[in-house]
Amino acid sequence: MEETSYYKSIGEKLGAVRKNKGITLAELADALGKSIATLSKYESGDIAISCDMLVTLCALYGVDVAEVLPAADVDEKADPSEYSPLFVDTLWVYWCKGAYEEIHTSVLRCDNAHMTATMYFDVRDLDRPENADFTYTGRLSYSAYSVDFCLKNVNAPFDIVTLNFQSIPQQTGDYRYMTGLLGALTFFYQNIAAKAIASRVRIDDREELVRILKLTQNEFVTLKATNFFTVG
Repeated sequence: MEETSYYKSIGEKLGAVRKNKGITLAELADALGKSIATLSKYESGDIAISCDMLVTLCALYGVDVAEVLPAADVDEKADPSEYSPLFVDTLWVYWCKGAYEEIHTSVLRCDNAHMTATMYFDVRDLDRPENADFTYTGRLSYSAYSVDFCLKNVNAPFDIVTLNFQSIPQQTGDYRYMTGLLGALTFFYQNIAAKAIASRVRIDDREELVRILKLTQNEFVTLKATNFFTVG
């Protein structure tokens, strides 16, 4: 699916859900602090909706994010092996939250045969990520331009986390990683959007992680644009 068709499909589904809920664009604009024009362009696919805004809208509508993603439409003729060069069994995910440059680590285990994933969230024992306090499961999808995850906590508070990574990796020194965005409907009961990276191997160099995860001005503007969230 081309990128424009991808966002058009999401927008059409969001528009249908909104109308079914009896919510007007004016009411939605007032609730989110967005302009009617911007929300209308989300629904037409003229603007690429961010992961954070998608999670926010689905939460307001009371629907699962997977219900509006094109990946939720099963195509029996689709061949997942088309993106097999992107397949990975394990990803180490890092993000930095707060002024004290606190690095958080999660581990993603991917089942590429079934397009599902399990995430061990905020791992403390790096040698035993399965012992993390929180475990999320959900959908995994690959495309020519991104690797996307939509995951739900298996226990209370049953929050949703989305991750979207650029499929083309970057190289910094000895480290090769994908850059992207982590969005959470609740993060210790606080909404958040944060820059994240995903690596096939564990990165133990904290100083390098802090440097990589430092927001550029453009990245900050992009995150701050979704003002329903706290930027981490």
